[in-house]
Amino acid sequence: MIRRAVLTCLLTIIIGTLLLSCSGNYTLTSIQVTPATATSSLGTTVQFTATGTYTHGSHPPKTETITNSVTWTSSSPAVATVNSSGLATPVSAGTTNITATTSSYFGPVTGTATLAVSSTSSSGLISLTIIPGLGIQTVASLGETAQFLAIGTFSTSPTTVDLTDSVTWLSSDVDVATINSTGLATATGCESTSCTTTITASTTSGLGGADIVGTSSLTFSPGTAGPLLRVQSIGSGMGTIVSVPAGINGNCQGGCTAAFPANSSVQLTATPSAGSTFGGWTANCQPSTAPTCSVIVDGAINVAAIFNN
Repeated sequence: MIRRAVLTCLLTIIIGTLLLSCSGNYTLTSIQVTPATATSSLGTTVQFTATGTYTHGSHPPKTETITNSVTWTSSSPAVATVNSSGLATPVSAGTTNITATTSSYFGPVTGTATLAVSSTSSSGLISLTIIPGLGIQTVASLGETAQFLAIGTFSTSPTTVDLTDSVTWLSSDVDVATINSTGLATATGCESTSCTTTITASTTSGLGGADIVGTSSLTFSPGTAGPLLRVQSIGSGMGTIVSVPAGINGNCQGGCTAAFPANSSVQLTATPSAGSTFGGWTANCQPSTAPTCSVIVDGAINVAAIFNN
């Protein structure tokens, strides 16, 4: 009887252990970013891929591509930016770490690669276009914000790139409006019916490290109309842009403008014309890589859609 009881106990322990090892889910334990080391030049993008390794007890590990489900960051956006799909765009010569991060049962899991950008290539930034242009952006009240966009034109594909978060922004008159590192201007004062400040964006990403500068302006006119959304299509291709709620509908090559209630969420959908492809939204409309994105109209907001041939 004692032997039978001992055997029964051992069998129960073994079966319980097997059941325990077979239950539960695989857990993400590491992320590998490839290529681990990459070199590029201005105007030439680099696609990074994230591969997750999952483990579960004594089972063989599993791997899965998770490029589009991690959070991508660049340690030095002034050297290169990276979008939500792992596509890195060089901005200036230097080195940056490209990191993919997500959460797991045990906490954050991170993978990192290195990108070195050279300025010796024959490709490079040709010009900066600021959206909106001179004399277009207007705010109506103290503290109201206005979003500016910096669009770079490169000598090689992709020729049109959103550089808003990578350039140096400057307001010529901070008593009228200040502007931060992401191109968001804030009205600070106006002692007359209308005050204007010059907005510039600059970078040293031109060929051979040349300075490239783009210019626009911001007018503070107290008491004028409230929040506006301005949408523009850019790039060498063509397409249409439609908003929900209604208000924006057209090719918007010269810019489409509509008034929406303050702090409302507006959904924008870009549809490329025949022979063109959709190249993404500027970063302030999320998700920026999908044809449909959303933006909160909490001031004078500018959004651009890129269409390529």
